[in-house]
Amino acid sequence: MSRVRAAIVMAIGIALIIFMIMTDSGDLLLILGRVQASAMITQIHQPPPGRFRESDYDVTYDFVDDAGVHHIAKDLVPPAFPPGQVGGFVEIAYSRHYPSVSRIASQVSSTPIGGVLMGLIFMMMGISMLFRASRRDLENFNTKTSGEPQFAPAVANGSRTMKCPKCAAGAITFGNWVRGLNAFFYTCPHCGTNLRAGVATLCGFASALLSIPILIWAARFLSQRTEWPEVRWFIIFLVAVTGSISYATWRIGSYVVRSEDKKSG
Repeated sequence: MSRVRAAIVMAIGIALIIFMIMTDSGDLLLILGRVQASAMITQIHQPPPGRFRESDYDVTYDFVDDAGVHHIAKDLVPPAFPPGQVGGFVEIAYSRHYPSVSRIASQVSSTPIGGVLMGLIFMMMGISMLFRASRRDLENFNTKTSGEPQFAPAVANGSRTMKCPKCAAGAITFGNWVRGLNAFFYTCPHCGTNLRAGVATLCGFASALLSIPILIWAARFLSQRTEWPEVRWFIIFLVAVTGSISYATWRIGSYVVRSEDKKSG
């Protein structure tokens, strides 16, 4: 089961990376290397207003890259930032490696790279869980062959929760809980029982993960209507939302006994 959970965590990371690449591949290419240029606006179209707000401007522009190649491209601009007039100029950014990929400079987002990094973190967590499972199997084998007992690690003093199902005592502080993989695998410092995350912890983890695309959308929406950049909104939302979910999960959650301890008990 430990290896299955590790595979699920890695799959979530890979899915998040694929989602970022599929939805914001242009922004990712621009982040890897871009060139600023001026482009002439050749067409502006704004559909009728929607139910809740005005529609975005559909802007067509053309520009010439450093190699002298002419390009025609389109981009969307929010209604709070009118693009100007047909025949006017607008600052754009195009990819240094793929000049056909371009966007209006004010609309380039750095949030996709944050999503990719988050996916890489999940992948590293999954790999760490695999190594931990292998090490635990080796320790259990050595314990059975040598008869030496395993000792539970010490825990820092302070307010503990995430109760142990065996001794009903608070097992871990919030500071230790968010460190490494302690939220998912731990050893009770009171009775030495090997523990793993319960349903509440897994639900909290899933909720935090599922909130990331919503946070990206909210950050992009507000950055287009305020002076703050998208990445600043995303960091604020990420800290506030995932921090709140984590603390609530730690307060109301609990561990369950690992399967190997159930068998041995």
